[in-house]
Amino acid sequence: MYKRGYFIKGLLVVSVLGLLCVYAFAAQSGQNEPNKPATSDQATAQPGTAGTTSSPQQAMPSTRTPTGQQMTLLRTNQVIGKDVKDTQGEKLGVVHDIVLTPDYQQASYVALSYGGVFGVGSKLYAIPWQALHVGPKGEITISATKAQFQEATGFSNDNWPSRGDSRWLSTSSTATSATTGSRTAAGESEAERPSASATGRMATGNQEIQMRRVTHLTGMEVKNSQNEDLGDIDEFAIDTSNGHVEYDIIAFGGLAGIGEKYAAVPANAVRLEPQTHVATLNTTKQTLESVAFSPSEFPNLGSPEYMQRLSKLFPAAASGSALGYVPAQSSQEQSGANDRAWGSSGRHAASFNPSTVKTITGTVESVGSFKPEAALAGATRGLRLRVKTTDGKLVTVYAGPASYAEQKDFFIMPGDQISITGSEAKIRSRSVILASELKKGTQTLQLRDQSGKPLWSMQGQAGQTTGPAGQQPRRSMTRPQ
Repeated sequence: MYKRGYFIKGLLVVSVLGLLCVYAFAAQSGQNEPNKPATSDQATAQPGTAGTTSSPQQAMPSTRTPTGQQMTLLRTNQVIGKDVKDTQGEKLGVVHDIVLTPDYQQASYVALSYGGVFGVGSKLYAIPWQALHVGPKGEITISATKAQFQEATGFSNDNWPSRGDSRWLSTSSTATSATTGSRTAAGESEAERPSASATGRMATGNQEIQMRRVTHLTGMEVKNSQNEDLGDIDEFAIDTSNGHVEYDIIAFGGLAGIGEKYAAVPANAVRLEPQTHVATLNTTKQTLESVAFSPSEFPNLGSPEYMQRLSKLFPAAASGSALGYVPAQSSQEQSGANDRAWGSSGRHAASFNPSTVKTITGTVESVGSFKPEAALAGATRGLRLRVKTTDGKLVTVYAGPASYAEQKDFFIMPGDQISITGSEAKIRSRSVILASELKKGTQTLQLRDQSGKPLWSMQGQAGQTTGPAGQQPRRSMTRPQ
């Protein structure tokens, strides 16, 4: 009888131990759950909604290329203006711009321009970076058809969505298209539409999104903590497999288009401040010189050894909010800022010297922005071009307010052949050409008269890309299809 009692007690002990093991295993499985692959919705969700300002810590999750592996990188000057084709090789449109996540470490989506002639009648679509396939020669394709683009609703140039439309991720010749489901006029899904409480911040939120456009970040001045001028951001290098921004390419040195150098700096080492159009990099001119290369001879940026070397030279910048709240300005404040920046009596206009006017021709290397001298917050950004002339020089061109070119339906993309007439000038230690006339094909954009007086009128113009308050710009600046 005692033996039987011990036997029953033994069974009870074994049973309890078994239950404890099962419980421990279940708990461990629950802890490992976050490491499971994300669902489609989780993988495509991106930070921020239209009309709100997102914290940089809310960046889109990504899978970095494992350390020690060769990366395939694509420079943004090679992407913007590039044709996008379907899987059969038929052209669907061109890349109009790239929008980064709020921390500037990831490509959120590309704005694809479809249809239209000379920028008239074209539509923009927010295509998530994950929906793109980049081939071995840099060719870009998407699993979509012309019919799907014709039926889908795009977004307007004055109301950019905060994220790519995830429905383009599921497009195929037989699957559901991005035209299904409810859609707002701006091309966003219902889930991306701002709530009623957020609509009062729509203008501010869209300004924050505009600041994430690569063409708005390109041309940004780079300074160190001692306020020394290190150069300008000329482009970005993106990992094609996941959209991660690996490098900021900084241009510096040179005189009148001769002797300029480039340096690739890890993106996490550069702190971008779009409101002031200044980027901060904690380094010295000597360190940049030590990794400099010719603009015509890029090193193997995807090499693990090269990346490891740069990571040691340029430590990651301190984390923190790079944008914060962008306060709205009154029309009067914005008008005053534009008058000071772009008016005929302003410093920018006074820098034009008719006696130094010359005409150059060449190929557009990049399209970006610049901040006029003495410009106040809220002033319209300037249109900055980098042009490789027929004699091999790399020249920086300041082509007046970007909004003026948009209003005149004059569009420029990397790779375009262009003729520029303008005055040679020295702006913030930079040798530039202040354009008075741009010619591309049969199009001409007249910016100044023969005396150098600006022909643009900034009356009522506000913000960075839009026209008078309450009005939409005439058309987006896109190339023909």
